[in-house]
Order: sequence, then C-alpha cells, then structure tokens
Amino acid sequence: MLELRDYQEYAIKKLRGAINQGARRPLLTLPTGAGKTVLAAGMTDSAVAQGNRVLFLAHRRELIDQTYRQFYTAGIDTGILMAERPRTEAPVQVASIQTLQARLAKGGFRPPEADLVFVDEAHRAPSNQYRRILDGQYPNAVTVGLTATPVRGDGTGMGTIFDDLVIGPTVRELTDRGHLVPMRYYAPSIPDLTGVEVRDDDYVESQLAQAMDDKKLIGDIVSQWHRLASDRQTVVFASSVAHSRHLAQAFKATGVAAEHIDGETFREERDEIIRRVKRGDVQVLCNCLVTTEGWDAPEVSCAVLARPTKSLGLFLQMAGRVLRPAPGKADALLLDHSGSVHQHGFVDDNHLWSLDTTERVQDRQKRLTPDEPKRITCGSCGYVYQGRAVCPQCGWAPPAKTEAPDVDEGDLVHLDGQREREGKSRQWTRADRQRWYSMLLGHARSYGKKDGWAAHKFREKIGEWPNGLERTPQQPDGEVAGWIKHIQIRDAKRREKQA
Repeated sequence: MLELRDYQEYAIKKLRGAINQGARRPLLTLPTGAGKTVLAAGMTDSAVAQGNRVLFLAHRRELIDQTYRQFYTAGIDTGILMAERPRTEAPVQVASIQTLQARLAKGGFRPPEADLVFVDEAHRAPSNQYRRILDGQYPNAVTVGLTATPVRGDGTGMGTIFDDLVIGPTVRELTDRGHLVPMRYYAPSIPDLTGVEVRDDDYVESQLAQAMDDKKLIGDIVSQWHRLASDRQTVVFASSVAHSRHLAQAFKATGVAAEHIDGETFREERDEIIRRVKRGDVQVLCNCLVTTEGWDAPEVSCAVLARPTKSLGLFLQMAGRVLRPAPGKADALLLDHSGSVHQHGFVDDNHLWSLDTTERVQDRQKRLTPDEPKRITCGSCGYVYQGRAVCPQCGWAPPAKTEAPDVDEGDLVHLDGQREREGKSRQWTRADRQRWYSMLLGHARSYGKKDGWAAHKFREKIGEWPNGLERTPQQPDGEVAGWIKHIQIRDAKRREKQA
C-alpha cells in the first residue's frame, strides 16, 4: 500500500488546487530525495480510480525502471514504452521520450492515450524533443512537471512551458525533519578557467575538460579525498569522459576500489558497476553526466565536484545526489574542486524560484535580498558563517581590512565547519592526542618505521610533540589512515617536482 509523507500529500493538494483554478501545465518543484516519483504514484493511483489514463515521461532507462518499480509496488497496472520492451495496454504507461519520438517519426505509430501526463526532470521540457511530444500529441492533457531545479540552464524560469509553479518544502526544511541529511562543504581556491569560453550559458565542454584534466589537479582530488573522505562511498562528477577515466585510474593507483561509467558504457556493465557500488564493493564511482539526474544511491555520502558549471540547476542536481538518508549516515560531504560552492552557494540556500522567463533566479536573489549578511570564511579554521564578526567555531576575528585567508596549495577549506589540516587551532583533548599518536605508532611499526616518524607526523598534524603520551601502538582507523595516505601522496608529488 502506498504511504505518502505529509508534505507529499500537501503538494498533491496544491497541485489539484492549481488544476481546479485552471492550470493545465503546473510545475512542481521538490528537492532531490524528496520522493517525486512516490508523489506521482499517489496522483496516478487516484487518476486511474477515476477512469483516467496516465503517461509518465522520462529520458533515461534508469528513471523509467525506477518509476515502473515504484508504480508496481503501489499496485498500479503499468506498462513500459521503451526499446526492447513489449507494449501493453495498461492504463498507465511509463515511456522513454526518445522511444516515443523515434516511433512517431517512423509513422504508423499510435501513442498511448493520456488524460494526465507527468514529465520527470522537467527542467528538460523546454527542449524541442519534449515540446513536439507535449504540444503535438497531448495538447489537451493536464501535464505536471516534476523537478528539483525549475529553471533553464541560464537560471531563467520556464513560463513558456508551464503555467503555474507549485513549490514544495525546501532542502533545509526536509533536513530539519530528518528526510535529508545535512551537507558539509570543503572547497579549494577557484580553479583557473582562463580562456575557457562560455556558450549556451555554460562552459564549452571540450575546453573545460582540457583545463580540468590536469595531472596535478587529479592528484589533488585523490589526495584530498584520502584526507577527508576515505571511509565514505563516493561519487565523482568529471568534466569529460577522458577526465572521468583518468580520475578512476588515479584512485585505483592508491589502492581504492574505483570504477568509471559514461553514456557509452555497455548497459550490462554499467548496471553491474552500480550494483557493486550499492553493495560497497566499489567505493568511488567516477562518471560524466550519468549520475547527475535521477540516480538513487543513499549509501553514497560524498560527492566530489571536478566539473565547474555556471548552471545553478546542474550544481544542485550533482550535489543533491548524496543527500538521501541511509542507516548510519549522519551527514554528507561535498568536496568542491570546481569553485561551484563559491559561485552558487550552499545546497540548502533558499532559492526564489519563479516561472519568469526574463530574470535569472540568481539575479532575483540579489535584487530581493540585498541586505542579506555576507558569508565570512574563517581565516583560521575555514568555517563559513554570517551575521557576526567573530567565528563561532574557534573565535577567530577578521582583520580590519578583509584579506583572503592563507591556504596551502591544494588544500581544501572546510566551508561549514573546522578545517582538518589546521591542528594548531583545534582544541585537542588528551584522548584525541593519544589516539592519533597511538595510531601513528601503529602505522610506523607495521611498516618498519622508527617511532620518531610517528612523533614528527604527530607534530605536523597536532602542532606539538607527543610529550607525556603513552607509546601504545594501535591499528589506524579510517580518519588516521586517510590522513597518512594524503601526506604520502603529497610528499611523493613534492619529490617528483624536485627530481
């Protein structure tokens, strides 16, 4: 039996209210992970009970299979319209937009009837592909768009397609209620994209890939991941297929179970890799534009952005992939090597969505909230805060003339909490200090190093010598082992540079 959350039921009520007021194409926005497919199943169940026929449009096989499973679980008689799938006359059809268009183009094809049409990932609806289907085949149907990001690539609204906007709860509201996990952010300095052109409201992919597919940048991505997220299931968003492959190879070279997928990966191979990710056999999944939309893997708790974008929608789609809760998952990490956090803000920022086709949502934010306190990045611990002069985490106060904090080359800065690398400003308890020293000793003795190595690394991390601590070796946990791997990669790169 289908069970809806209260905010899903309320969203359905708002949609029905809009339709009763004359809207024929309402657009519903709900954050990634809020359950748009479950909500669609609830509306579909009611529509079928009233004798209506329903069509659900999606652009990827994974989304189609996911929707079919959800509808089937809800007890809804559903067919699939997709290549290599037999067609049924069920009152509900989940259809591939590509298959529907291809069969219509051949002629002699009768599309399924529909009184109610859903458009999944509806930010794609302004494309000619969707317009031909919606305007040409279903001009009289009620069409409901579903998306987490109700904007075009340039940030303007979709009023040329949809006639009403229904806004559900925000990311922050769902996080506060436990339906999503909070995000913690780390970010480097903004990458050098000098010479990378902008076309169609985003970076030219070929030039972007060339700028980002750099040996040093890839090394930093792998090294920082070992330092910050070595115990997490991770998805990496690359700038090109070649970039994704190179990242996967770099992770593998450091002993990490990593794989690459892209749009050309054979279906069976891609399905098997994703199953291995869900089982935990693959820890890092590198991809280019495959897991950006509709990919559901709650087990994954870290996203690495290695793809700069000017599109707020694309940024939110990528970052939102890791917000779904899972057993034992307290939060998510965003390791931003793209400068996107500095450009677009945090995932749980309140966005003033609109159907307005003339003003970008980013410009509307600035116009309507001009007095919003600026974010301050702590020069000591890297925490980002608003509305006060002194850092609430460590007590650091900005200098009279605002200056950018000193950041070691390649080090990620923690934007919403404490930066891992600055041991000197952290208040270390004796238990913390003993744990680190014991685990560094454990590593040293396992690999034939002298105890002095552990003492020097302790001083590098903590900022003081381990005076008064017991020499009790322990096996390093994920945090300590990740930091050791990070400094090993860093030192190897330094030696390579000096050679």
